[in-house]
Amino acid sequence: AETEDYMSVAAGLLGQPWSVLLPSKRPTAHVLFGATGLIGSHLLRYLIKGGAKKVYCVVRAATHDAAHVRIVKCMESLRIWKPEFN
Repeated sequence: AETEDYMSVAAGLLGQPWSVLLPSKRPTAHVLFGATGLIGSHLLRYLIKGGAKKVYCVVRAATHDAAHVRIVKCMESLRIWKPEFN
């Protein structure tokens, strides 16, 4: 009942039912900012383990390879990197 109250309040504020706001299928790609930070690294791991097909990470680096190395090093330092993530 409490969940319904939140949903009805949100629907009233937004002027449309939640079903319109929620996607009907999984997205085909994700864009992630901050993948070399603490939270971003964990979000990337969550997306990969959750079966995300494509994740585009916005990373400061001169090349694609350099960006990949930054992400891997960060995730290794947090002990969340797995070789199968490649």
